Amino acid sequence: MPQHYAWTFDELQTLINVNWNSSIDAIRKSDVPLENVRLTSNRQVSYNGDPDMLIYDFVHTGNDPHQIRHRIGG
Repeated sequence: MPQHYAWTFDELQTLINVNWNSSIDAIRKSDVPLENVRLTSNRQVSYNGDPDMLIYDFVHTGNDPHQIRHRIGG
């Protein structure tokens, strides 16, 4: 069993704001990361990197450095 707590979708919705009006085309055409995901607390800290930069990089390069490669919980 995993030794971490995963938020439920309801909990996650209270912690982040998502720009559902954004599009892959807009991200692809942009020279800078667009504001797609923000913490509701307005904090700018993320343990895995800025989510907008991660989305931007993935759309532009296809590289996902945080992809899970091994099944959690065996």
